[in-house]
Amino acid sequence: MNSTDRSKLPLTVSLLHGETATSFTSRLAVRNGAKSTRSFCSDMGIDWRQLKAGNEVTVRSIAQLGGVDEAILFQHTPEALNEKSYRVGHVTIKTGAMSRKRLRYCPQCIQNDIEQRGMNGIYQRMRWQVSAFQTCDTHKCFMVEHPEKREAGSVWDFSAQISDHLQKLEVVGLQNDNNVVSALEAYLMERVPKSEGNRWVDGLDHHVVANTSIELGRLIEFGADRNQPQFSQNELVRVRDIGFTVLLKGPEAFRRCLKETKTAAQIKCKSQALFLAGFTSG
Repeated sequence: MNSTDRSKLPLTVSLLHGETATSFTSRLAVRNGAKSTRSFCSDMGIDWRQLKAGNEVTVRSIAQLGGVDEAILFQHTPEALNEKSYRVGHVTIKTGAMSRKRLRYCPQCIQNDIEQRGMNGIYQRMRWQVSAFQTCDTHKCFMVEHPEKREAGSVWDFSAQISDHLQKLEVVGLQNDNNVVSALEAYLMERVPKSEGNRWVDGLDHHVVANTSIELGRLIEFGADRNQPQFSQNELVRVRDIGFTVLLKGPEAFRRCLKETKTAAQIKCKSQALFLAGFTSG
């Protein structure tokens, strides 16, 4: 037996589809009566910081304690490669394109979790930690997002975080749109579990596809002076898909589209000026 191998706990929970290691640990802690996920890790000799970072050895230890498949748990857990980027499945995503410290979730997924498995069946999906994913691919509705909590431990304790918002789930769900389909998000999700494809767009970084789609779609649809914060959620999804449609056509279609827009020097919006300058220089 390897020195890092651990025995399965008597009380465990099932690993659920797309669940992250911090979420699984949070539910495992509740199942074993721990005060918090952080205290549970301390009791089990698990490095809490390494768990948050998605360290492979630490994730394996948690999988062994819970008696679940190590590879599957690791696959759906964002792993910090360095200060600037994460590995998510088979793609690398820059840290700024992750949303790990904010509570994000689909209210309908949470309601289904409760109905099917009870309170400790509520879990965090990997998709919810990637900023580019604004919608739920199952329920075709928008994510709900709450501001970052300042308490260091609770930020990563999904069970503790979500418990503060359960009473409002039904109201939030009724207010949400249930017919949102995003071609960009479907493509980005397809890239997570597999290696790169053969198309030009497949060679672009995951977050580059997402950000470029926004900027390009904004230029095409609204011109140079429209800032992203002015978009409604539905408008943002539509605009991103417009830009993504161009990217799918390849580099020549992309460059042709850029030539048809204003040059960076003529644009007042700083983000768009930088965007065009990066692709039109040289």
